[in-house]
Amino acid sequence: DKGGHWKRPRETISKSAQKGVIADSGKDFAYEKQMGFENQHLPLLTSSCPGWVCYAEKNCAEALPYMSTSKSPQHILGRLLKGSNISKTLTSIKDGAPVYHVTLMPCYDKKLEASRKDFANDSGVPDVDLVITPIEVLDMFSEQGLMNFQALPEGSFPKGDDGSILQRLLVGVERVCGEDHIVTSPYDTTESGSSGGYLDYTLRATAHKLCLKRDYSNTLNFRVGRNKDFKVTELVDDEGKVILRFAIAFGFRNIQSIVRQIKIGKCKYDFVEVQACPSGCLNGGAQVRGENRLSSKRILDDVKKIYCGRLGKAFSTFPSSRLGHIYNDILQDEPYSFKALDWFHTQYHAVPQMSAGSTW
Repeated sequence: DKGGHWKRPRETISKSAQKGVIADSGKDFAYEKQMGFENQHLPLLTSSCPGWVCYAEKNCAEALPYMSTSKSPQHILGRLLKGSNISKTLTSIKDGAPVYHVTLMPCYDKKLEASRKDFANDSGVPDVDLVITPIEVLDMFSEQGLMNFQALPEGSFPKGDDGSILQRLLVGVERVCGEDHIVTSPYDTTESGSSGGYLDYTLRATAHKLCLKRDYSNTLNFRVGRNKDFKVTELVDDEGKVILRFAIAFGFRNIQSIVRQIKIGKCKYDFVEVQACPSGCLNGGAQVRGENRLSSKRILDDVKKIYCGRLGKAFSTFPSSRLGHIYNDILQDEPYSFKALDWFHTQYHAVPQMSAGSTW
């Protein structure tokens, strides 16, 4: 709080800007299918993992044309916070202080992502000012002797008056069963939810675009491939014919396999959700670890159960009212307009490898 004291957050459900970026990812894929670009640009590879992006830029430039141009969630939210009238509103709420955007991320590579010049406006103002990780937060708590979280006083959400209704919108506070909760997109809790739920949303949105009658509103069925971090599901037409194949590829051995298939022109998947860490972001390099491998595995299993605890809920492929508000009222433009491309999309660049004799 403002006095520098820690408060325990209320019981919440995870929330992020992912609902915005997965909507653009879905439109990206459906647009390519509709325009007939699939032979040139498929499979579409997700690009929200900075570890994967750095690997691709340095080691396999052949994959760059296949990568989604959608920015990662932290930068979409950052551009919304700093590039629109939201910034003026928040500045007035904060008595004139400029917006300082801090994100909590499960990966140290998110710090590198935030430092990219691509993720700053024309004046050099970055979308994200500071990235901190769970390990760093735990260290801060430990330094101040605040390891007993249940003993901390409970915090509160903005009530919706004096301009804080905007804060509730940005944080994702909604009334659930008569109480305030931070809510998330249902796609965050699906099979691919540990890395954002891009695959789930894109499959459902594409099914809607292709006007399929088959019901894809419930939990998707995945089958495990060569290992537990490679999973496959399919989009099937009304006659039972497979028309699109989707894959989850977590960890570098699975990434390398997909890249090899792309290089030789034999990749049979149309969309691949890619993450550098095995088990996805829930197992990110900056997540809290146990004292040994066994306790770390136990922690990861517990996190998965908590994070995916709402599996089985019915889903909708239609953008939420929050997305409509972003495009209609804040951006005041359409997806894939010049402004939308500038705010919500980016480009990736091949980085020449340094020779063995290079010096810093």
